[in-house]
Amino acid sequence: MANVLRRMDSDVPAMGFFHGLMLDAKKHIAVRFDNDESKYKVAWDIIDKRWDSKLKTPLHLGGYYLNPHYYYPNKSEIEHDGSFRVAVITCICKMIEDEET
Repeated sequence: MANVLRRMDSDVPAMGFFHGLMLDAKKHIAVRFDNDESKYKVAWDIIDKRWDSKLKTPLHLGGYYLNPHYYYPNKSEIEHDGSFRVAVITCICKMIEDEET
């Protein structure tokens, strides 16, 4: 989680990396606890509660979808999950109010 916070606090644009960094952080937490779910589930629940309620927005999902760093290694998983594409369309609809455009 410290790496996520460090990346978000840098001067480099981070919106397209946030979702992927959170997924990576959760994987690293699981590895640190030897993939024993009973040990890391409490930490994951805390992360998921905050992430789902405040940070899993269409803008974050769209940034993840459009970021080639994450898209190409996870292409089949991302394409199979339609929520990323819906997030991009939602962002575009908020930016451009004219439906015909």
